[in-house]
Amino acid sequence: MQLPAWKSAWLDWRSLARALAAILAVQAIYWLVLDPWLFSPGPAQNQIEHSVPQLAKIDRPDFAALDNARFKPIELPASVCCETGYFALRFNVDLDAVPPSGLALGPKFDAENFMVAVNGHIVHNPGSLTVPRQTFHGLDKRPIRLPEATLVKGTNRLDVIMVITAVPYLDIRGVTLGEYKSIIASGAPRNFVIYTYRTLGGIIAGIVAVLAFIVMLRSQDRGMAGWLAVLAAAWCARSLYFDWYNWPFGASVRVYFVFCVMILIPLAWFNFVDCWTGHGLRWLRKLLTAAYIVAIAIWAPLLLRDSPAWFEASQQFLDWWGHITAAAAVLRVVWHLATQREDRIWELALLLLCVVAVIRNWIDLGALHVSNTAPILFLALAVAFLSRNVLLFRSMNEFNLRLSADLAQRESELAESFREREALVRRQALVDERQR
Repeated sequence: MQLPAWKSAWLDWRSLARALAAILAVQAIYWLVLDPWLFSPGPAQNQIEHSVPQLAKIDRPDFAALDNARFKPIELPASVCCETGYFALRFNVDLDAVPPSGLALGPKFDAENFMVAVNGHIVHNPGSLTVPRQTFHGLDKRPIRLPEATLVKGTNRLDVIMVITAVPYLDIRGVTLGEYKSIIASGAPRNFVIYTYRTLGGIIAGIVAVLAFIVMLRSQDRGMAGWLAVLAAAWCARSLYFDWYNWPFGASVRVYFVFCVMILIPLAWFNFVDCWTGHGLRWLRKLLTAAYIVAIAIWAPLLLRDSPAWFEASQQFLDWWGHITAAAAVLRVVWHLATQREDRIWELALLLLCVVAVIRNWIDLGALHVSNTAPILFLALAVAFLSRNVLLFRSMNEFNLRLSADLAQRESELAESFREREALVRRQALVDERQR
């Protein structure tokens, strides 16, 4: 009697033991070694107190507008809703002595770009603040140096001019202010993760996308390699969003671009997992892909009109879409694990690492486990997946060579047999001729 799939899938205890060992090894290496080493928050920062910040809406990004601005005290964290344009943040800091290396200002506000001035001297003004040609250097929140030459003993005034156009919210979570060398040293681990590691992840994803695309072109079953290429390309585009400060197409197009990318990532992830199982639900992949196309078509005119209400709705849609597709991918992996025997042990272990990261993100809201694991997963999956395909190609080539050798030998045998047959026919013809 044949056992049900869920009973017979893992009855080979040796295979089960190898799979569990690989899964536990991958989980332990990442969560016990790599995660604490790469993503620890770092030491506490010694900060300098500042006065109660004040915020004002201004007409243009210059000092004349600052002089005429009507500042109002705010309590941090603060959020300004449903207004766009230029804003100015002002606060004071009292120094008993000017630090030899100056101060460091860590911006914690979500603006498209900003300028920083100390006592009337501009110390940070990357790109452009002028609408509609503003750049998006506000994504770079690494500490800004306030040189000692601009500081004085006593009260120092700090002004920050910000611009925001597409996103109808200005969130000011606070500022980090402290002695420059101390802030740089304590913030180095966090800055590595947010900037260097994220950029490296985008580069790795781009390389994986190209390699997966090449494999797809050479493969008969193009689904798995194709969706891996889409997933990696989407992650590379996500990194590009954060690193491309001189975006040339306008703020609204930029918002729509990241919206399309962020809903493509979970879709590509589910479709890749479904193809990887080997028993995919093609109708479901087609349905989700069609839903994605309809969604980006519907949201295009809504997001490009700079409406606060539609922007908020798009964020809710993005959250729900991500949760649903991620949950579907998790269930798909679990169901495959329960019903099918799987020999691709290391690939399974890597997929389960991503499953655990997704679950931890749900439990710890605001965590970045998926983002942190993504570059490592892309690299490891590419190595496992491409090496398996290389072995398959090599085995296929060896099989073809062996088949060619067998075919050549068989042709030689047939030719020899044909020659013997011809010789026999000639001898028989001679015998018949003599008898006549």
